[in-house]
Amino acid sequence: MKISSLQHNNKGLSLVELVVVILMMGFISLMLVVFVSTSRSSYQVVSTEISLQEEAGYALGYIQDVAIEAYECSDKYIINDGASDLQVFYILAPDSKTKLKSDMTYYYFIVLEQDDEEEPGELRFIRLAAGSGSDAAGRDPDLSIIGSTVNVEETFKNLKNSGRQVSGDVRKLLSQYVKSMTVSVPSGKNIIDIEIVFELMDETYVAHKVISGRNM
Repeated sequence: MKISSLQHNNKGLSLVELVVVILMMGFISLMLVVFVSTSRSSYQVVSTEISLQEEAGYALGYIQDVAIEAYECSDKYIINDGASDLQVFYILAPDSKTKLKSDMTYYYFIVLEQDDEEEPGELRFIRLAAGSGSDAAGRDPDLSIIGSTVNVEETFKNLKNSGRQVSGDVRKLLSQYVKSMTVSVPSGKNIIDIEIVFELMDETYVAHKVISGRNM
């Protein structure tokens, strides 16, 4: 009885087959890179948007809490405290936490600091005692008043000279990534119109709020 031997093909892959495999592996790798890169980019965009919205929420939430009880609010000033240019506006209001226990009033200064006008900066604040009612005895010594008007530039120079300037004090940080700030108080209306533009990683977020003051 004749037993036939099995025939084995030991030739392996041909050159054409090898090239096809390499091309397929390259295509799959490219697709994976594109997928991972797109996913990462999308994550960065979403993460950036969330960060900007959170910063806007911190700033506008604080400003609204103060402004809703405001007796007075200024438009925006461009000043120099002797060291740098600042964008500032102020709100005259009682302390929201103690307004039922005391008639003490304060000037809340909201300040935009930017090392470079083209780059985002930080929004900070400082509170100075305006006195109790019409009594100026409790007024903060750094607060510069001419008649019934606040001299914003002189006040900030006084703060700088006394070592109480806003700059660098993280406890007074409202928000980061602030590109610009616009404030207007229309004549004859009890409202404060605020717009703050935030910028991070080439993403921009515009926060706008109209606050009705009950005491203005």
